[in-house]
Amino acid sequence: NLTTYYAMNPPTAGQSNWTAYHYITDNPLTPVSVDPTPGTGTSLTFDSTGKLTSTATGALAPWTPPNSSAAPITATMDYTGSTQLSSVFSVNTLKQDGLASGTLTGIAVDNSGVISANFSNGSSTPLGQVALTLFTNPQGLTKLGGTNWGQSFASGAPISGTAGAGQFGEIQSGSLEQSNVSLSQELVNLISAQQAYQANSQSISTENKVIETIMNAFR
Repeated sequence: NLTTYYAMNPPTAGQSNWTAYHYITDNPLTPVSVDPTPGTGTSLTFDSTGKLTSTATGALAPWTPPNSSAAPITATMDYTGSTQLSSVFSVNTLKQDGLASGTLTGIAVDNSGVISANFSNGSSTPLGQVALTLFTNPQGLTKLGGTNWGQSFASGAPISGTAGAGQFGEIQSGSLEQSNVSLSQELVNLISAQQAYQANSQSISTENKVIETIMNAFR
């Protein structure tokens, strides 16, 4: 939190003089001055009509949060448009160029294979990218077991790349791969195979009975 307070100085020639002091209150008990010269502040001068006549901007001294490896925080105070008039205090404009602290809400993978961490403050940070590999002859890969395959002389050398580039397709994150065959046709084929198996079984059973009958006739 940046705290600003104003101290009124003795007026001169119909002008009102103020000094604005700026402190960082990361720890309320030990505020740290972020004025370019600690304890000096920024001078503000208003004429008799309440119009600001002095320099309205000034850079604050860089401040690094304690026990943090973050880069120093820099800011510039802009008092343009300030007036010394009797009115109720209100914030007219607010410009934010940073993000609040956030927590990890999930992991996402885009079509190009980039893995990103999403945070509750709306930010997203890329963590890495999925690498893909092609082979000239995928059917020549050596089966290693456990759904793992290895390079062989027949498969050719591996070609590495990323999704969506060259011959590599895109990655569909969170998609369920459908069957690449017709389930109805495969079911029909299964029924046909079962009927053929049953017919063959009956043929073998009949053949066994005939042989048994012949053997009994010669006993």
